[in-house]
Amino acid sequence: MENPLEQRVKDLERQLADLKNVVAKLSAQKPTEQTAPARPIPKEKPFITPPKSRFRKEGPPKTQEEQTQNSKKWLGRLGIGLLLFGAVILFKYSIDEGWITPLVRVLFGLGLGIALFVFGLRLYDKNKMLSRLLLGGGIGTYYITIFAAFQLYGLISHSLAFVFMALVTVAAFLLAIRQDEPVLSIIGVLGGLLTPFLLYTGESNIPGLATYTVLLIMGASFTYMKRGWRALLWVATWGAWVVWAIAIYNLPDSIVGYLMEKWSIQIGILISWLAFWALPVYREFLQIKNPLKWPSPNLDILEKRVSRQISDLARRHLYLLTLSIPLVGLTLVPVIWDFSQETAGWINLVVSLIYFALFLIYRTHEKLNVLFFVHGLVATLILTWAFLLIFDGNTLFFVLAMESWILFLIAHKIADPKMEKVSQLFIGIMGLALLIRVFSLNANLPYLFNIRALVDLTFMLILVHAGYKQWPEGKSLLFFAILHAAIMGWLLRELGGFENGQAFVTAGWAILGLTVFIHGLRKLKFELRYMGALTIFIVVGKLFIIDLAELETIWRIVLFISFGVVLLFVSNYIGKMITPKKDEHELEK
Repeated sequence: MENPLEQRVKDLERQLADLKNVVAKLSAQKPTEQTAPARPIPKEKPFITPPKSRFRKEGPPKTQEEQTQNSKKWLGRLGIGLLLFGAVILFKYSIDEGWITPLVRVLFGLGLGIALFVFGLRLYDKNKMLSRLLLGGGIGTYYITIFAAFQLYGLISHSLAFVFMALVTVAAFLLAIRQDEPVLSIIGVLGGLLTPFLLYTGESNIPGLATYTVLLIMGASFTYMKRGWRALLWVATWGAWVVWAIAIYNLPDSIVGYLMEKWSIQIGILISWLAFWALPVYREFLQIKNPLKWPSPNLDILEKRVSRQISDLARRHLYLLTLSIPLVGLTLVPVIWDFSQETAGWINLVVSLIYFALFLIYRTHEKLNVLFFVHGLVATLILTWAFLLIFDGNTLFFVLAMESWILFLIAHKIADPKMEKVSQLFIGIMGLALLIRVFSLNANLPYLFNIRALVDLTFMLILVHAGYKQWPEGKSLLFFAILHAAIMGWLLRELGGFENGQAFVTAGWAILGLTVFIHGLRKLKFELRYMGALTIFIVVGKLFIIDLAELETIWRIVLFISFGVVLLFVSNYIGKMITPKKDEHELEK
């Protein structure tokens, strides 16, 4: 028989061998297993947390390459600025000392421009930032040199200077497209727009200015269609509008004659309108169909340099152009021809119909629906502007009221939520105008049936319709509040003119307040209930403050007793008034 002690020793040895096997297996797996990272110790928050910027995105720290590129940029800009400034000082010093003649100065400027051009082109593959600065500096040097050769020294004729500057502008556009550098195109369009003014000799030539500006606009538009540079489009747009404004300002003060000058400006404005609105919109269609052929510039780099709001505006730049260009154009056109307000209004009316037709046609476009909503908004603004120019008085208010209602109906018909908001805002603004009319204007004869009273009643019916259309969505409170106040003002204005008219006003307010109060109870609308209750309290206050002092005794007695009896009757039977009637089937049960 085996000794128990020996048996226990064998068991312990067996268990020890098993443990060694397990340890060996774990040791073999240890190099391949990934240990869980240690949980970072949270940093203690400061007592006062510095506010985060609302305008810039929080991003990771810049890498060494990004810091190097930024250093190259500001060092290059500083260097080219110091170089040009030093050249200016050298020119001035040479002039003061009499070392070089004007011809030598001009040749030196041309040589400096050529040198900047050559080095800029050679360095393009190695250092694009420095190359861009050198090329831009070369273009600027050419403009300054040609200006000095003509205006300061008289070395070349006006025609030759104009041709040289025009060639520099064309070279800037071509170089911008070839090198894919939008900055060069901006320098070119700025220099091109300034050329007529830099070479101004005192003689007005508006047709020549218009022709040259139109050609420059075409070049800028061609470049924008090829590359889609937003900055170029904006600089060309507002630069052209400034040129047209200056040309209009320099028109002779004569109502008749000067048709050549006026038509040249008019045609230039129409071409600018198409170039800066129609072509960019058309390019959006092309970009959607073929984004490789019609690329859209990447604006990611812009978000690192400017605020988020500015970068968002840059992405939506076409919305701003669509909104601003017709307003500027329709402001300038009547000034050219000295149109009357009515004529300018009919022109605005036609333009608004064009924009509204574009909105209706393309409002359901998958990717451009927001852009064409802006067209609908522009149509509404221009149409309202047209009515303000054509009509006045009660006719104007009636036409604007009908415009707001028709816009509301169209928005509901096409089920466009953005246009619905615009129409609701329009009706709200007209409602505020109605309150001003009923509480500030005097009543006309005959009371209740004059044009002003009927026009105001018409818009009140529009408010009723709009309010009930918005009732299921819970958006009708503002409309009904305006309507309620407008009815009170209308009753005060129209009934107050009669003999003892304040009594009729009190009766009308009381009926209105009780009706709204009971309707609010029936429909479980506490807003209407509070509105009606407030009106009832206003009536009670009017009885004691105004009616006691102004009305005859018999009218006081009738009003106090009648209103008291009505309130008692309503308080007694209000349960029956608000309880819905049961149908016959329920009564049989």
